[in-house]
Amino acid sequence: MRSFLILCSIFTYNSIIAQGSRQFSFQQINWKIELPNDFIVADSNSGKAVLKEGVDLVEDKSNIKLESSKTIVLIVANKEQNYFSAIITPFDPTTSNWQEEHLNLKINSYQLMKETVPNATIDTSSSNVSIAGLSFECFKIKLTVEGRIALSVVALWKLYKGYDLGITYSYNDDATREQIERMLSRSTFLQ
Repeated sequence: MRSFLILCSIFTYNSIIAQGSRQFSFQQINWKIELPNDFIVADSNSGKAVLKEGVDLVEDKSNIKLESSKTIVLIVANKEQNYFSAIITPFDPTTSNWQEEHLNLKINSYQLMKETVPNATIDTSSSNVSIAGLSFECFKIKLTVEGRIALSVVALWKLYKGYDLGITYSYNDDATREQIERMLSRSTFLQ
């Protein structure tokens, strides 16, 4: 459910943004990534606000109580109406089933989208994708309203180094999708 927070916050993202460094390193998971120059990085306070908005949206729409106090927002960035974010939450597989949680995440994501945009046609798909040699679970959602694509969202999840790692991005055109996917493919996870 943790990655669901950022997925939902894409719908409510309206925080103040600030230009930041182009290369980022997240020591908790040994991940290095370089953001394209045309993406604007939110400051840490804005990242926390996005997380809170996502929690509030989920709790309001689904009556699910979320515990997000241990969730760390690694990055939130945007390029016009296209968004990219990554979060991590400590995860103990002895106390919960990660795969079951993410199956429920998919179901709840679909339901939330249907309630949020009731006149939309919602297409979803699941697969596995490789990023820097690691296999991620991939969940795609495409909302079409009146025959026009209104939103395309990709959520990537991985249980990695004791964290539930969630990477989410939305895009309005194929060029931006390709730009984000190139950025991800060039990122590195140091073992």
